[in-house]
Amino acid sequence: MNVVHANAGSELVSIIIAAYNCEAFIGAALETCLRQTHPKVEVVVVNDGSKDGTGEILKRYGGRIRVIEQKNGGLANARNTGVREARGEYIAWMDADDLVHPEKVATQVAAFRARPDLVLVSSDFSAFRSEEEGDYEASHIRSYYDAYRRLGGHESIYPMRTPVDYTAAAPAVLSGDVADQLLYGNFVHPPTVMTTRAAMIKAGAFDESLRYSSDYDLILRLARLGPFGFIDTPLLRYRRTPQQMSGSTSYGHMQLETLRILDKVAAAHAAANPGLDRLIKRRKSESLVSAASTLGAKERRKAISLLVDGWRFGLPIKQSAVALARIALPTPVQKFMRTIVRGHSV
Repeated sequence: MNVVHANAGSELVSIIIAAYNCEAFIGAALETCLRQTHPKVEVVVVNDGSKDGTGEILKRYGGRIRVIEQKNGGLANARNTGVREARGEYIAWMDADDLVHPEKVATQVAAFRARPDLVLVSSDFSAFRSEEEGDYEASHIRSYYDAYRRLGGHESIYPMRTPVDYTAAAPAVLSGDVADQLLYGNFVHPPTVMTTRAAMIKAGAFDESLRYSSDYDLILRLARLGPFGFIDTPLLRYRRTPQQMSGSTSYGHMQLETLRILDKVAAAHAAANPGLDRLIKRRKSESLVSAASTLGAKERRKAISLLVDGWRFGLPIKQSAVALARIALPTPVQKFMRTIVRGHSV
């Protein structure tokens, strides 16, 4: 993507990276951050008590990056530390195992300059498993976020289109008010986010009591402040690994944390909006049933309890049927049935 900027701007952008035991990937991530074409970028890395060689790799970069050492406090705590230490007018979130396009920062700054009312700008992203193999999916957002598909993609989510000062590869920033739509599920990929320092201060810090979903919680709070922007171009390469928090092992816990987040939204906004209350109840039901489905036969008693709780808020029939099958049927039977289904679908 060859992007030419008529006026790249001189605003300082702080890229925040929370690093924990990421020696295998942190170097590659930092190299892409340091190759940004925007003229003023600081890279702030919070080494969150890593026990591997992460710290040694960070030392090699000397003054090219800012490193904050702290005892392990978790992702939300490390991000909060990074935001407090950041000096930039804009704050960009970044994961320690992803790679960013050289024009990411400049493109997002250009979007903010075209639309100063935006609270946050995110983008599409590609997906890869190893740098040697390249991307296995050039646009990963639709397959990664169920809510993105359910809501009709960026054409429906971000109905406004504003020209910006970069070329045809990304000629516009799309935008919309997405606070209610985000309750259907997240579709803003956190490592692609850039927001303003002012918005971060107004929305408040990452909730450190949330281990898996603190980014979604903060995105929901930011969405109540004003419109979000979206760049329909992959500005980040997302690394898929078995150890990721978004993997199936953690999915059930993420769904249970979603219940807490929805309760926070309901307490703050649902009283004045009956329609919002109905949507929140529906999402609670879906989250409980999804958690039950994930636990399945491994924790059958807890899964059944979650399923019953989910039915109190409504009955997502298809999800419930899948959850019941995963709870009731042994794992080998489930695998056999999936094989049959795939065979019929070929």
